[in-house]
Amino acid sequence: MKDGTVLKRRLERIREVENENQQLKVQLQSAGKQVQPDYDSIRDRTLNKLKVGKQSTQGKAIDAFIKQLKQECLVANSPD
Repeated sequence: MKDGTVLKRRLERIREVENENQQLKVQLQSAGKQVQPDYDSIRDRTLNKLKVGKQSTQGKAIDAFIKQLKQECLVANSPD
């Protein structure tokens, strides 16, 4: 009889840990979506330091790079 009680407690604890694990996964996914850098302001600061504009070759290259980063982030954050 005692073994059955111990087993029930362990199963209950396993369920609790699995539930906590699932909640942490959801929080991690939410945090990943919230921590998006402000690419436009980063681009503007970088172009300003280079003393070139958005329509310059450098500006277009940075825009293409940012576009690729955003696509990669979408793929990485998509649910499996």
